[in-house]
Amino acid sequence: MRMVKRSSYIVRVLHVVILFCSIALLSSCGSTEGVDYSGSFFIGPEGGTVTSSDGKASVSIPAGALAKKTVIAIKPASGVPAGNIGPAYEFLPGDINFLSPVTVSISYDESVIPSGLNESDLCVGIVVNSIWYQITPSVADPQNNIISSDVISFSRLGIMSTGSIPTGVNAFPDSPRRDNSRITIRWNPVMDAASYNIYWSTTPGVSKVSGNKISNVTSPYTHNKGLTNGTTYYYIVTAVNSFGESVESLETEATPGRVYISGGDSHAAALKKDGTVWTWGHNAWGQLGDGSMTDRTTPVQVNDLTDVIAVAAGRTMTMALKSDGTVWTWGLNNYGELGDGSTVTYGKDADGKYIKVIRNVPGQVVGLNGVVAIAAGRSTGIALKNDGTVWAWGENTYGTLGDGNTNVSLTSGSSATPVRVIGLTDSVSIALKRSHILALKSDGTVWAWGHNRAGQFGNGEATGDANSPGPVPVQVSDMSDPEATIATGYWHSMALKSDGTVWTWGDNEAGELCDGTLINQLTPEKITGLYDLSAIEGGEYYTISLKKDGTAWMCGNNSSGFLGIGEPKELISTPTVVTGLSDVIAITSGKYSPVVLKRDGTLWAWGFNNKGQLGDGTTTPGAAPVQVLMDPLF
Repeated sequence: MRMVKRSSYIVRVLHVVILFCSIALLSSCGSTEGVDYSGSFFIGPEGGTVTSSDGKASVSIPAGALAKKTVIAIKPASGVPAGNIGPAYEFLPGDINFLSPVTVSISYDESVIPSGLNESDLCVGIVVNSIWYQITPSVADPQNNIISSDVISFSRLGIMSTGSIPTGVNAFPDSPRRDNSRITIRWNPVMDAASYNIYWSTTPGVSKVSGNKISNVTSPYTHNKGLTNGTTYYYIVTAVNSFGESVESLETEATPGRVYISGGDSHAAALKKDGTVWTWGHNAWGQLGDGSMTDRTTPVQVNDLTDVIAVAAGRTMTMALKSDGTVWTWGLNNYGELGDGSTVTYGKDADGKYIKVIRNVPGQVVGLNGVVAIAAGRSTGIALKNDGTVWAWGENTYGTLGDGNTNVSLTSGSSATPVRVIGLTDSVSIALKRSHILALKSDGTVWAWGHNRAGQFGNGEATGDANSPGPVPVQVSDMSDPEATIATGYWHSMALKSDGTVWTWGDNEAGELCDGTLINQLTPEKITGLYDLSAIEGGEYYTISLKKDGTAWMCGNNSSGFLGIGEPKELISTPTVVTGLSDVIAITSGKYSPVVLKRDGTLWAWGFNNKGQLGDGTTTPGAAPVQVLMDPLF
């Protein structure tokens, strides 16, 4: 009996010795050299299951998958390339080849799944040569938050999306105030995609089968062929890699012709996806449209106005374009800028006070239909119709109505109803910020009229400080690009050509032309410091531009740091990035207060705030962007 017990004890000791020797041997072989096998398990030909120490990864080895007993371990992986969702694991030994497939399973936390990605789209991924590749087929168990797949060898494994599905897909109408509108589609890049495909339709539920295909594109992509203003377009994106084409992204939509934000003199307007309009800032003339004349430091909804697709804020009034092609206005009406046919009233009353004609709720501009774009200036409104004609109303002091009338002043020549700008046909885009107007024709030429104090017409001439009107459109020199984007500041003009080049002209006393000088330019000048832009706008003595990477850049008057660029210099004559801003998709320029729209639908503003035009609930000026206090626009 004593000999039996002693023999049994010796056998157990030998088993332990063999186990440690086996571990040591495996730890010193091939690709597993130096690997920590603590917490490992001996699995033999009969099979078994091994689970990681955190309980989130496991491997189930069926009988017959191993020819002999082998040490199996699962460890947290480090130094893996980007692309996985949640933690990655090292399955060991890395040089093993199973006789039959084994099942690896990894659990996940729902909170780490990127926006726009369904749990059923997850799969097990493997790292090969520092690149993540999907393992197909994989089985998703959303109820238990587990992804499983069969493998015949070990490596660094984790969870990734099937086919690298593009996430964060967003479409946004580009180039406002134009007839031939465009839509820009953006998405998050995926790790192993060689290219992307876009599928679109004018009906929801677009798929690879039902959609119109645009092949071999990258983000961002601008869709600009055959779009109709007011029509909603639906998009999905797929990724293409060595495995083929991925499944479809979540659907997004956009309506060309929509203008979501517009900055006025000391107030701003925003359009929500539901077609309602919201305003904030100065309201002495009822330009907020909420039925009052009280300044608002946070956005308020404009009364009784729905189905809007574009907004335009001027100095003393605000405009809205409805989807039916009608235009609506509210605010001061002394010069007929509301376009409702009311009698134009100038001057002072018996007490010596200036007469104010105000309507603080929306009313329709008379005699206008078929409008596709609008813009507002000092006390003038303009509209582009679908027949290519341009119409204007309100103040005509500097010939801003473009009606050829040279007998104009602050007390004569204005119109309370729209008049057609003479000599303009086939127009596709308009721009107005103060008292000079630009129009782009379908042949690519640009035309200007109104005030030309500093050469903002771009035709080689300037009137200086004289209030000489320019009531007839004249052609801007050396501009010929049908796909250009045009914009105006208070005293300067800008154009973004389809080749990506930027051209500026007019006043430059604060460096707003972004050319590194303070010299006015009477003809368009190519700017070397601005490139890869999607939009450009101007305020009084400054320019703001939007790059395709979602950053905003500014130059010009930087008094008190109001360009938001973190520079103490008063004048910035070369483009400088606005600090703390990313994912911007639209920009607008108030007089001294820019506003931007981010990809998540939030609004941000900075600059002057004496009337609450930043919309942050204060009247404190901002040298850095602050969020406008309202729900996201979409």
